[in-house]
Amino acid sequence: MGFNEFLSKIFGNKAERDLKEIKPIVEKIKAVYPSISKLSNDELRARTAALRAELAEAVKDKKAEIPQIRNYAPNMIQKRK
Repeated sequence: MGFNEFLSKIFGNKAERDLKEIKPIVEKIKAVYPSISKLSNDELRARTAALRAELAEAVKDKKAEIPQIRNYAPNMIQKRK
């Protein structure tokens, strides 16, 4: 057994870690899928619009910070020189 194989036995490989990380997300999707698959196209469009509105509301505060950050970043670069 080589050193890399030994480390893989202890820590796992990248693919296994990635799968372990996304598995909870996949399980949530599988749980919701039956209710979504029953929706008509119009109901699905309405649900999509509602989710977009909810997401826009959730990120509204962060979007307001973007101009501040853009003004701050060039000043930080100039101070380092």
